[in-house]
Parts: sequence; C-alpha cells; structure tokens
Amino acid sequence: MTTNASPVAEEARALIARKRIRQPVIAKALGLSQAAVSRRLTGDVDFYSGEVKTLAALLEVPVGVLYGDPMPVEVDSNHQPADESPAKSLRAAS
Repeated sequence: MTTNASPVAEEARALIARKRIRQPVIAKALGLSQAAVSRRLTGDVDFYSGEVKTLAALLEVPVGVLYGDPMPVEVDSNHQPADESPAKSLRAAS
C-alpha cells in the first residue's frame, strides 16, 4: 500500500469498510475493473472527479466527505440533531 495515499482514497477506504461494500460492486458502479479500483483505493492512481461523484452517491455521502470534510449533521426545526429528540437531550443534560 502507498504511504502517500490521497485523502479521497483514505476516506473512501474507511467508508467502504464501514459500509461493507465490496470492490466488485464499486468497480461496476464506476465502470472500472476491480484492479483499477484497487489502484485508486491504495492511492497509486488518483480518482477522476466523476468517479468521486459516483462513489459518493454509492456511499450515500456528500462529495466533500471524500475530500475530508466532516459529515454534516442534520438539524431539525428545534435545532436538535435529527437523531436526537429534545427529551433525550434533557435527560443527557441532567
């Protein structure tokens, strides 16, 4: 593995592992061979911008996340994270 892997390769590897998506699935989505996907994920070859966009869609994340931006937190109308109810927030604060 290359030690100078691009941020996109590093983020992609982490998300792919977390979501348990196999390289053949990624290869099919990107229209590449599995070997070509492997070279991109190790940082030997850079991803093209269109590949990053397709990969982000497959991983269900904003494109910026693959470039190292933090994952956005959805906020509801009460300014609470979408997965946290006000009652849960109050219990945590007590």
